[in-house]
Amino acid sequence: MIQILGSQQISREQLQRLRRTAEEAVAFFEQHFGPVETPLKIDVGPDSPGLTTGYNLESDTISFPQSKQLVNQGLDSVDVIDHEIFHALVAQRFPHTSTPEKMKDPDGLRLHEGLADYFAYKLHPDRHFGENYRDDKEYLREYNTEM
Repeated sequence: MIQILGSQQISREQLQRLRRTAEEAVAFFEQHFGPVETPLKIDVGPDSPGLTTGYNLESDTISFPQSKQLVNQGLDSVDVIDHEIFHALVAQRFPHTSTPEKMKDPDGLRLHEGLADYFAYKLHPDRHFGENYRDDKEYLREYNTEM
């Protein structure tokens, strides 16, 4: 149920690590939200569309484009992979929450982003989000888990 487009353009090790990360995220999602019935599409390699890593609602695809600022196209950051997978799976499982109109609403967008971060945190709990994503930063942000 996981399609990795452009897989021939990354190393076998990278492909295996990406597939394993995606399988863990899908299994976790299914455990908490129900079955995933649509293939998860991930596009990697130099031909991956988009300027930044992200989930595209129209194509129902997660893109990991090449960028000079990213470590290995972002494929070394399990947090970012899990975060984007959450967006894709929520859009598939609960399409009414991910319409273009809802994604333009700042409150809806904040909710999606926060839940995607929380999903990534639950899979790999530590103090930081986005380690090994950019070459100019150790991580993207700190989780605020103190109440």
